[in-house]
Amino acid sequence: MSSNSLADNLTDSAVDSSVDNNPPLTITASTETDTQTVTLTDVKDQIDEPKMHRVVLHNDDHTPMEFVVAILESYFNKSEPQATQIMLDVHKKGLGICGVFTKEIAETKTVMVTEKAKMHKYPLLCTHEEESS
Repeated sequence: MSSNSLADNLTDSAVDSSVDNNPPLTITASTETDTQTVTLTDVKDQIDEPKMHRVVLHNDDHTPMEFVVAILESYFNKSEPQATQIMLDVHKKGLGICGVFTKEIAETKTVMVTEKAKMHKYPLLCTHEEESS
């Protein structure tokens, strides 16, 4: 058998093309004594989109509205008008949605907000929940 590996013998002509938007990729490689064909599927078809989680602030009777606005501006990058509107939702409706993130980011933001509120001795409750499909 020749010392050439199959990978050394790949050519552009060995790759099938198709009209389909996401055809499987077929690669054929040959040596003097061996031929192998490998079919690869589109990786995008195999990766699930991450589940998204919304971060929610809950109303309480002790946390100042100004503190809630400051939290929304600093941790959720909200403008002052956006932060004020979310704060009013928290105050009037009992909760307000700060944003929608991947699970890990939502968890991190929830912990950061909770720790900041505790530092200031406020009972502000921040949670995250999975988005409905």
